[in-house]
Amino acid sequence: MSRIGADERVHLRAIEIQAIDHHGPAYMLHDPLRLADGYVLVPQALGPLLALLDGSHTYAELYTLVSKQLGAVSGPALLQQILDTLDQAFLLDNDTFRVALDQARATYRAAPYRPPMMAGEAYPEHPSELRQFFDHLLEQAGDVERSSANSRALLSPHIDYSRGGHVYAQVWKSAADAVRAADLVFLLATDHYSPEPITLTHQSYATPYGVLPTDPAIVDLLAKPLGDAAFAAELYHRREHSVELVATWLHHMRDGLPCTLVPILCGSFQQYTHNKAQPTNNPAIAALVAGIQHVAAQQNVLFVISGDLAHVGPAFGDAALNPATERRVQAQDQRVIEQLCAGNADGLLQTIRTIRDRNNICGLPPAYLVLSALGSTHGELLEYARCPADETNTSAVTIAGIVFS
Repeated sequence: MSRIGADERVHLRAIEIQAIDHHGPAYMLHDPLRLADGYVLVPQALGPLLALLDGSHTYAELYTLVSKQLGAVSGPALLQQILDTLDQAFLLDNDTFRVALDQARATYRAAPYRPPMMAGEAYPEHPSELRQFFDHLLEQAGDVERSSANSRALLSPHIDYSRGGHVYAQVWKSAADAVRAADLVFLLATDHYSPEPITLTHQSYATPYGVLPTDPAIVDLLAKPLGDAAFAAELYHRREHSVELVATWLHHMRDGLPCTLVPILCGSFQQYTHNKAQPTNNPAIAALVAGIQHVAAQQNVLFVISGDLAHVGPAFGDAALNPATERRVQAQDQRVIEQLCAGNADGLLQTIRTIRDRNNICGLPPAYLVLSALGSTHGELLEYARCPADETNTSAVTIAGIVFS
């Protein structure tokens, strides 16, 4: 029995869609919130149906439209089967989805902490093995000039440790004294999934070493001027790796001792990289920066930016890299790094605007917000690296480690 009524308007949520070959051309549909396990496969021939699921058509109207476009390819039974499958996977924007969302959010908030989701896969899950793993990377980093215990911030990659471990080790080794001295860490990290510019959570983050507690009073202070939008995309904290991979290094450099952590996911800045609007003219962003500054004036705070630089090549929808494009990307990265080290938030944004963000620099939002909160600061580049992003080495992610005084 179908759960979709004939008069119900059918609206596909904003989801992840990937073209694949699975016994023929198909589309693989993923829920970015991961409310259901697995994925849904739709034959490529039924792609026009997905385009029609924009909320303007009822089931009855869809059947008429699809029959005209696809003819014998579709029928009422197949159409109903596909729509019911999408509904059961919570991919439609309807009451089924909203009930599942509320249940998932309640479960997430009721848990004692957000568990280390990548432990055992991206890094060792047992504390002793993880300690050996990180200590080996730090030893390989060699002699690194130690920055002051009064250092105010650092930029860390959030790429996987297998490709970026040497850059992690350089920056975290340099900032070790400041990391150990901090009472409170604002960790601003790239949000790869949500369109929300700012997403907070009251939930604490766990690593294999224990729990880094979140201060709910600080979160409430930051959230108050943002309203419900502050937590609208909170469930993305469950799967987002950009906080976890950096928080785990933070916990290691503190010898497993906890400190108060305020994890903030920072969504896309595309609306700012493609026009002249300033992020700090957005009341929500201005309020967040002001709130962070208010808290930082009263405690020994360390800011951590979790962000990578360029994402270029076929793996990211671009042409294959060649020596000329490699040089171009590196030169553009250098200009970005210069603005970062100058502590110039607006200069950083303008530098990325000049190329219309063609290099997909995911670290822009958290870096801009931290530099805005810091005001006058100066950064020292510890390491810059190019990491391969496909098997043919024609795609790359670039990363850097910077400590700010």
